[in-house]
Amino acid sequence: MSHKLLLVDKAKGFDPLLRHLNKNGLKCKRINSLLELEPKSATTEEPNYKRVFELLSKSEKKARPRKRATLSQHISSMFQMNIAQSDVDRIIDINFANKMISESNNTISYAF
Repeated sequence: MSHKLLLVDKAKGFDPLLRHLNKNGLKCKRINSLLELEPKSATTEEPNYKRVFELLSKSEKKARPRKRATLSQHISSMFQMNIAQSDVDRIIDINFANKMISESNNTISYAF
């Protein structure tokens, strides 16, 4: 019998537990968003997503935000702070679901 555990959590605090469970035969991993389970619902056709993607992909690699909080603030500033935090979070989640960004050791990496 195969057991799987998915932990939806942006924080890294449970990583030691996940490593322990994996060592003991459970297949466990942390995901950033439920959209990663259903990438179909992570549409790149949303206008706000398109604008963010275009602006980030045009910016120099060194100038892109490296931390999640900075990325969130950066996206919000793209819309002159006239965007709901839930929309900013969704844009970030879509990027994770479509593997356009990833996070390792609390640092964001870009695949574009």
